[in-house]
Amino acid sequence: MSRSPIYISDTLAIASGGADKSITVPQDREYKIDVLKALFTTASGAGTHQLYLTVDRGDSAAGDTDPYIDVRAGLTQAQSLSYYYDFAPDVPLSTAVSDTDQVYVPIPDVWLPSGWVIRLFDQSAVATSDDVLEIKALVQIRDGKSST
Repeated sequence: MSRSPIYISDTLAIASGGADKSITVPQDREYKIDVLKALFTTASGAGTHQLYLTVDRGDSAAGDTDPYIDVRAGLTQAQSLSYYYDFAPDVPLSTAVSDTDQVYVPIPDVWLPSGWVIRLFDQSAVATSDDVLEIKALVQIRDGKSST
C-alpha cells in the first residue's frame, strides 16, 4: 500500500457553475484531505454566501448521492469580497474572519474511497455565474478498493 501526498489544482476540479467545484477520488485510490484551500470571490450582486463542503459516494445510478460528510463554514460572506478558506482536520471553526480575509473550517480526518465525490459550493447560490471559486488541495493518496 503506497502513501504519498499529491497536490490537486483547480484545473483538475469539475466546475458546475462559478461557485461549485467537485473532485472525484480516482479508481483504485483513496484520498485523505490534508487541506483543501479555496479562494472565494463574490460578485457585486446583493446577497450573502456560505460555503459548504460535502462528500458523497457519487453513486447516482443507485440513488446514493446524499452526503456522508456535510461541513459548513461558520460564517457568511457578503458581496464584493474575497475570502481565503482552509478546510482541514484539526483547525478551529472560524465564526469571524481572521486577518481581514482568512476563514478556517474543520473537516473529519478520514480516508475517502474510490469514486467518492468531494464537493465545495456556495449553499446560498446567489449570482453563482458571477462568483469565482478557486480551489486547490493537498491530499494523501494510497492504493484502495472500489467503494461498491
